[in-house]
Amino acid sequence: MDERIELEERPPPASLWGRFRYLGPGLIVTGSIVGSGELILTTSLGAQAGFTLLWLIILSCIVKVFLQIELGRYAISSGETTLDGFQRVPGPRLCVSWIVWCWFAMAIASVIQLSGILLYAAEPFVMLWRSTSLHLWTPSIALATMVLLSTGRYRIVELPTTIMVFLFTMASLLIGLSLQGTELYAIKGSDLMSGLRFAVPEREDWLNLAIGAFGVTGVGATELVWYPYWCMEKGYGKFAGPRREGPDWVERARGWIRVMQTDAWVSLVVYTSATVAFYFLGAAVLNRDFLAGRGEIPSNDKQSLETLGAIYTRTLGRSLGEAVFIVGAFAVLYSTFFVATASGARLFADFGRVVGWFRFRNEDHRRRCVAILCLLIPIFCWIVQFSFREPRTLILIGAIGQFCMLPFIALATVYLRYCHTDPRIRPSRVADSFLWVAFGFMSAFGIYKAIDELRKVFSA
Repeated sequence: MDERIELEERPPPASLWGRFRYLGPGLIVTGSIVGSGELILTTSLGAQAGFTLLWLIILSCIVKVFLQIELGRYAISSGETTLDGFQRVPGPRLCVSWIVWCWFAMAIASVIQLSGILLYAAEPFVMLWRSTSLHLWTPSIALATMVLLSTGRYRIVELPTTIMVFLFTMASLLIGLSLQGTELYAIKGSDLMSGLRFAVPEREDWLNLAIGAFGVTGVGATELVWYPYWCMEKGYGKFAGPRREGPDWVERARGWIRVMQTDAWVSLVVYTSATVAFYFLGAAVLNRDFLAGRGEIPSNDKQSLETLGAIYTRTLGRSLGEAVFIVGAFAVLYSTFFVATASGARLFADFGRVVGWFRFRNEDHRRRCVAILCLLIPIFCWIVQFSFREPRTLILIGAIGQFCMLPFIALATVYLRYCHTDPRIRPSRVADSFLWVAFGFMSAFGIYKAIDELRKVFSA
């Protein structure tokens, strides 16, 4: 066996606290998850439907984590990237597998979506300095991202993202707790019970908004593909070592898979808490104000941000409320842009390798390619947002791409689980059952959305 590989292998931590020391990939992905979808779409859904669809928001966050864990298991046990796994899926091929091309189309749509998020990330600064323009701040944000990610190294992504995750989590919890101190907006037990009754919205516009929220809240299609890459960069795969016969590798691989599972579940708690907090803002404040005739439900995303800022000042006081909202909103929106840029660079570099455009001589060569892409993606986003200047349309393009890709990712995950994951480290029967539940939900929502879009096209 190669001596270098032998030195990289290490026994997994035996205690829960030991596993916590190796957390990281899930927090990076969380930085992307709690973005415009949670801040804007989830709050809007709560504003329109009240507490009725709380169950859907929680379900959306929980059900996808089983796909995430299974893709992480495959990466650790095989040493292959997500796109390598997609290459194994049967079906037509044009240089690469059909599902890799589907991913590439979604990735382009996601970069376009990122251009809209760049515009939103500048909005808190405009709210702070009301005399400035969005387009004064977008190049500064893009440049800062390029500088921070210029080395292409894992630690440069993990540390800032962890800080931003902490900031927006604290901001979300603070505003959620502050609601309980008000007479008008306090959340009662009856509100929570009404939101957990699995009621289906009767109005079509609510249903479409709910379907959209299911697609982008929790781990989305892009994050499902990204997560194994961050697990590999953190070292879970090399610590387990290449697959071999004998009990030593099995024990080591199972141990590092447990670390990965802990990482995924901890991140689930964090982003679910933040997502539910944003939903509570919409349901407890905006919806109640609308029903009482004290305000209107925001009709566009700019109004949504301004209304959210007003909620913070209304419940925390003007000075503290503005400070918490601006810091929290920027942390939420910029963390999405920051993580998506770093993740997208790694995926596009790997796509170039899979297609045959790039040949990495070593890890340093791959890292330099990632660093170059970390420079190019913000430039591209700045050009797109400057040309179109309509963030809602840009974000909608990416959301549709992700929604269409979810059933394919679910299909690929199930295929890799049963056909290419080492049976010695297979999941429990309970985990397998939840994997099929996740597959069912992803497929059902994807098919519904596809039929709905086709119906709109033919009825137009």
